[in-house]
Amino acid sequence: MAERYKFGDYLVPMATDLMTALPQLQRQGQQHLLDQAKLA
Repeated sequence: MAERYKFGDYLVPMATDLMTALPQLQRQGQQHLLDQAKLA
């Protein structure tokens, strides 16, 4: 049972990091596409 709690302790911060990182990555991707469109 203790292993399960440890697993959750790692999973929750990872999920939180992903949730905060995803919008930033999305913005970077959109900016990259815009830059490519300007060059084309």
